[in-house]
Amino acid sequence: MFVLAGCWFGLQNYFMVAALVVLGVLYHLALQKLQFVFTAEKVIKLNFPGKEFDWEVFNNVVLKDNILTLDFKNNRLIQAEIDQSQNINEQQFNSFVKSKLKIQ
Repeated sequence: MFVLAGCWFGLQNYFMVAALVVLGVLYHLALQKLQFVFTAEKVIKLNFPGKEFDWEVFNNVVLKDNILTLDFKNNRLIQAEIDQSQNINEQQFNSFVKSKLKIQ
């Protein structure tokens, strides 16, 4: 996208340059892996656009076979693959999540 934007810049078509730069940035943001941080108070999505979720908006959160599943009460579902290089204990994580979901 950015190479094409450079070509259009050479042809002095600045509208196409702006459109291609915006599309290139959006494409780059779309390719990022989902990242979440779990705290005692909330769940934070780090990717663009960043968002914070209270525990009360979830029906269930499960980590199984390096797949994280976030099930929302409004029938939304987010699944993300966890890096195998990170050594996360599934049982401890799932018990932490269950304790947070039972409090609500």
